[in-house]
Amino acid sequence: MGRLTPDIEGITRIIESGRFEEVFRELLPVVCGDFEIKSFELDGGRKLLCAPALGTRYALAARIAHAKCIGKPGVAFGSDDRELVFAAANACLKCGLKLAATLGRSLAQDAEVVSGLTELGAEVDCKTCVELFDHPYAYIEVPFTTDPEYYLAEVEANYGVWPRPALTGVFAGLYGADLIAKLGRSIEACVVPITSGTEAVAVFKALKSTGCRLATCEETVAQEFHTIDTGAYTLATMGANREAPNMSICPELADMWRKNRVLRLGCDRILDVDVSAFDDTGLPYASRRAAALAFEAIDCQELAACN
Repeated sequence: MGRLTPDIEGITRIIESGRFEEVFRELLPVVCGDFEIKSFELDGGRKLLCAPALGTRYALAARIAHAKCIGKPGVAFGSDDRELVFAAANACLKCGLKLAATLGRSLAQDAEVVSGLTELGAEVDCKTCVELFDHPYAYIEVPFTTDPEYYLAEVEANYGVWPRPALTGVFAGLYGADLIAKLGRSIEACVVPITSGTEAVAVFKALKSTGCRLATCEETVAQEFHTIDTGAYTLATMGANREAPNMSICPELADMWRKNRVLRLGCDRILDVDVSAFDDTGLPYASRRAAALAFEAIDCQELAACN
């Protein structure tokens, strides 16, 4: 049997409809709330703009809105992120959909989480990730030509059979459009610290046609290799910290690196990065490191960082 291929054109038409926009905007405050862009003045007249990385949350709100628009009775969602699972439950409750939640191992063993989700009307799977591999996002994938009763809400663009990762990127990319609107003007450069790459793609989809210089920043990579991860053929990295798990990179981001549309920073950095110029910002180390490497690599006076 063949794989179930999403109707990309049909989905795009729905995304551009007024009905989708209405439902999506109603759900956004539930899933992630409003966001602000912080501005920091640096030595030499440079400016750092810092926005939260919300691509995954936008993708979740958009997936649920899409499910509502096409008449699905419920949403299937898997995660090991407590806040994200509860956001999904509350969003489904708001728009009258059922949630079938597959919980990662740590959440599945948390009685408070299980009971809280159940009270919100969710159907909770707290066995699969305990008995099998701990990949809650992967178990909702329906690989064959069936039409599942519940809508499959993937929110990370680094897994699933192509073109599902690209479709996730489209939903996550709604955040980038809002980010540009909130900025109200063009910017010189943007850097995103990455794990899977979903957040980077969410921002870059909107910025790549604006002339903005784009960059990602990673921890030092010890080894990288091609892999097939839950159906996605992509690049995977093993960090210098051997205790950290390998990370599969979103295929679209790997392609942006390959075509030199996005600078790839930090992966080959052996020496420590001087982040002292950003110590007064109060930003997480990953954001300060990304900003330091981006200002080093890109000749610009204004830099946006999303983390």
